[in-house]
Amino acid sequence: MREERAIALDHREDYKMKTKLLSGACLLILSTVSAEAFAQNASQSASAAGQVESERKLSTVTVTAEKRDESLLDVGASITAIGEEALAYRDLSNADDISISVPNLSYGEVAGASQITIRGIGLNVETGFAEPAVAVHLNGVYLGRANSAALGLADLASVEVLRGPQGTLYGRNATGGVVNFTTLAPTETFEAGATVGTGSFERLLGRTYLSGPLSESVQGRLFIEYEEDGGYMENRTLSKDEGGKEATTFKADLSWDVSSDVSADLFYLRVNQDWNGPTFEKLVPGALEPLAGFDPEPHSVLNNRDGRSNIDMDVAGLTVNWDAGPVVIRSITGYSEFKRGDTFDGDAMSLDIFASARTESAEAWSQEINILSDYDSQLEWLFGAFYLQEDSFARTDVDGGADAGIIMGIPGLSFTVNQLVEEVDAFGAFADLTYHVNDRFRINLGGRYSEEEKSASQTVNFSGGALALCNDFESTISFDDFTPRIGAEWDATDNTMLYARYQEGFKSGGYNQAGCGSFDPEIVESTEIGLKGEYFDGAMRVTASAFNYDYSNLQVLQIRNSIGFVENAASSSIKGLELEARVALTSRLQSELAVSLLDATYDEFLDGSGADFSENTLSRAPEYTALGALEYEVPSSSGVFGDLRLRGEVFVSDDVFYRPRNAPEDMQESYTLLNAFAALPLADGRYELRLFGKNLTDEEYKTSIIFLVDGLDGHYAPPSTWGLEFSAKW
Repeated sequence: MREERAIALDHREDYKMKTKLLSGACLLILSTVSAEAFAQNASQSASAAGQVESERKLSTVTVTAEKRDESLLDVGASITAIGEEALAYRDLSNADDISISVPNLSYGEVAGASQITIRGIGLNVETGFAEPAVAVHLNGVYLGRANSAALGLADLASVEVLRGPQGTLYGRNATGGVVNFTTLAPTETFEAGATVGTGSFERLLGRTYLSGPLSESVQGRLFIEYEEDGGYMENRTLSKDEGGKEATTFKADLSWDVSSDVSADLFYLRVNQDWNGPTFEKLVPGALEPLAGFDPEPHSVLNNRDGRSNIDMDVAGLTVNWDAGPVVIRSITGYSEFKRGDTFDGDAMSLDIFASARTESAEAWSQEINILSDYDSQLEWLFGAFYLQEDSFARTDVDGGADAGIIMGIPGLSFTVNQLVEEVDAFGAFADLTYHVNDRFRINLGGRYSEEEKSASQTVNFSGGALALCNDFESTISFDDFTPRIGAEWDATDNTMLYARYQEGFKSGGYNQAGCGSFDPEIVESTEIGLKGEYFDGAMRVTASAFNYDYSNLQVLQIRNSIGFVENAASSSIKGLELEARVALTSRLQSELAVSLLDATYDEFLDGSGADFSENTLSRAPEYTALGALEYEVPSSSGVFGDLRLRGEVFVSDDVFYRPRNAPEDMQESYTLLNAFAALPLADGRYELRLFGKNLTDEEYKTSIIFLVDGLDGHYAPPSTWGLEFSAKW
């Protein structure tokens, strides 16, 4: 324990130094702001110079983070937005893909379960059917299961990541933040397109879409995608590759202009994925190494069983907007169904000790109503209500194999069965107001009342049912909370906005699947200050923020005796800094920077076994990350080819812990990633050839670490990969 504390103290000293470095960067930005403000009062540049600057201007970024269409620079909150062009160019379609582009966003998967963390807040649950601490929305429809963010949500128009608790406008399970996926809508003119691609590990890709008017008032869109690959993991015991997938995505949209004041948008999405996995890798050998062997090479396993997984997700949503004059009334009706079935090697060894099987399903209906005021009024307001009803089922069977006698004494016996059947009813009512004191200063006030009721039946037994902790144990738990928000925004100059906000977040408690009983809600109290600005005639865009959290009762997964329990840590403190900048250096050359510093520690955490994790670092909370990128357009004089677009990016992450214990073997040391992208348009942009390479230096780094049976297990990130795609539009 002393060694673990020493590691934590060393990290505290490193953090102080890094804070000074980022503080210096912020001072440099403020100096730039001051210089720009001074320049506004100086004489204007020559007209020729002005023409050059106009060519360098960055495009405006519009976001819907506060349920209105607004410029990114007008919203007093930490938001990263990625648009349609960047998503396609950089092959981004899920939370894993976008993680390096967003400060303080960490992503990983354990046995196919998504692990999303923003600013140190996330639920690292590797077993069971837990709800995430980062809320995911698709076209305004809330997706309650973390796995939703891992699926390839193609045909995307934008992705917005809101960092920090979003207890007012989003409420449910948004203590860490929110990820909003928005898909492309039907077009008023006819469009069609197709893409084919290939890549590493026998990747094959095909997608097509058709969009356009069906009548004078109705437009439609169809999208289909198929993708497969052979996997990048080698199973030396079974002499086969693992980790491959076969995925099909179908999406249909209808937009109807009911009248000049009323519009309706309907979408349906279906995703089906078949995986040759999940496959755990043995990271640290245990006492059984002399019998089981050990392969230290990443992406190579000795497991005696291969994994199989089938995932189905259906999502539908209907959004109706009524412009009723001084107000806009919006209704969002959502439906989602999620099903998953897994079988995998439960011990990650060549020995046949445990075979694990997992079945999960969830069906949810949601309804949200928003009433919004006119944009131009001195007092802007939004009132809303939200209701969710969800039924879910989760069951995990762990059966002993031929070698189970080494641990259990009797081979072939059922080791454990755990099952959770749950019904959730959640309600929220919220209000958000912005008062314009004058042309430059605004005050924000908001609040949300939330209540949830959960009813469940729990079953946990061992040794073929000989020992039952609970058997169809039924109970009901309920929670309620009020989460306020207060903030202020000041336009310090024509180009710079400063903001401050206080926001609370609430995540309800729930039931343990692998153990009887329940756990309590978690609460986050957040204070944040920030800067947003656009300088040099729109050639440079900068956002920066500093934040401090008081995090109470955080929900943490612990695994003891092969059983996972969610426990509440007493308290935690989180503070950090973030910086994002994009600069048009010339009309053809742009640079991008995203830097984060984070200090996330447990103030008090005495777990159920008596271990003291106080002052340790939270899981998936590296003390710094940085992304630097350059994009350049190579001019073309050819009548056949357009301008070649190139992008290179470097991502650096500090050490990251994956378990509260913070032992050296629980940590992934700092690592660096190099990615490159190229796009070459042909024939006036109707055709395009895209090439990308990710993790070009083949960096070997872990994305999860857990304990199964013996030693430590987990996953490595994919090795170096490449992809080639050809697209056509009509």
